[in-house]
Amino acid sequence: MVHEPNNWGRFGPEDQRGTLNLLTGPHVLAALSHAVTGEVLSLGMPIRRGRPRLPGRPEPQHYMSIDGADFAAGTRPVGAGLRMADDTLIVSPHGTTTHLDALCHMWSGDELYNGHPAAQVHSYGARRCGIEHVGGVVTRGVFFDVPAYLGLDHLPADFRISATLLTEMAEHPGAGAGGAELAGGPGGTESHAAAGGAGEAAGPEGAVSGGVEAGPPTTRGAAVAVGPGDAVVIRTGWPQVWDRSPDAYSRDGQPGLAADAARWLTERDVAVVACDNAAIGGLNPQGLADEPLEDDLHLILLHRHGIHLAELLWLEDLAATGRTEFVFVLAPLRLVGGTASPINPLAIL
Repeated sequence: MVHEPNNWGRFGPEDQRGTLNLLTGPHVLAALSHAVTGEVLSLGMPIRRGRPRLPGRPEPQHYMSIDGADFAAGTRPVGAGLRMADDTLIVSPHGTTTHLDALCHMWSGDELYNGHPAAQVHSYGARRCGIEHVGGVVTRGVFFDVPAYLGLDHLPADFRISATLLTEMAEHPGAGAGGAELAGGPGGTESHAAAGGAGEAAGPEGAVSGGVEAGPPTTRGAAVAVGPGDAVVIRTGWPQVWDRSPDAYSRDGQPGLAADAARWLTERDVAVVACDNAAIGGLNPQGLADEPLEDDLHLILLHRHGIHLAELLWLEDLAATGRTEFVFVLAPLRLVGGTASPINPLAIL
């Protein structure tokens, strides 16, 4: 059993959904009111070879089992002349594509989230807290565009997003855009001019609040309160580094949330934390987290509080809109016993 504040037992001894339980019918209806223009944006990375991934993780494998060339070579049409194409996709979601972590993905000791036995995670899948328990997610999305706030294209690799910075962005969003010092890694700070890339963000294919009353579209410069059941979406801009140099994407580490930022989110009772990096928290050049076990981001959010994590999102198009509130939608595959699922999250503006 974990000893810091947690959600174990809060939703009952058999709970396997965590804070997704907050997404009741009235909550979803309130969230839908945050759609103002009706524009729909995809927040998912394309699933194909050559996209951002962690070292050692297998790339998606996409094969055609029958295609037009087969018929050109003499394959007989089906029946009276029907021709078709068929394919196979093999994806290992973690670290390779936009995905949602299940609550069985990480733990410490002998128990999963809510005290479920870790021994129930077998070689053929998880009998507790698998991805199939998520169902569909419709809630208010709250967007923190951290590099834009700091006047950068993307955060530097050693940057850790603190609770103080999230508070500042939520309460005083207009104070950013280069108005404060840029906090670097654990060792100190660095100026804005010393970090970040240059140029416009390329597209994913290379082309250049729960229960909160709705009003006009909330854009940068307007304060926003993070509340129960929200999906908090955080941009680091790190996918831009892959487009410039896949080697640098992994060699230098990755920016991400600090442990106090994770606890800041748990205090606000969010349902989902989503980020465009590979691990929510930051990674060092060895591809590992620097935090001790008690401060591990996955353990704080997934294991102790039942907050689902979405990683490797594409957030450049959302950033271009300037919106900070929207309707957030996702649905994982109903993969029984899965530790994760590929997803294509949507932002409805």
